[in-house]
Amino acid sequence: MDMLEKLKVDKPLILSDVYGKVGEKYGVYGLPLTIFVGADSKVKDIIKGELPNIEKVLREKSNRLFR
Repeated sequence: MDMLEKLKVDKPLILSDVYGKVGEKYGVYGLPLTIFVGADSKVKDIIKGELPNIEKVLREKSNRLFR
């Protein structure tokens, strides 16, 4: 959780989907996949594939989406 604390992310996160229910709901058919879900439960953005610069992407997206 160091990265999330460093980025000051204080929103709820889903880190595991053992039974695939969330993946099914949001149409996840391959990994890795990053989905940004707003407070209104709507998908705001989807990034398919690896994120080598994940800290930068998460910071930019969260700043834009959680204003």
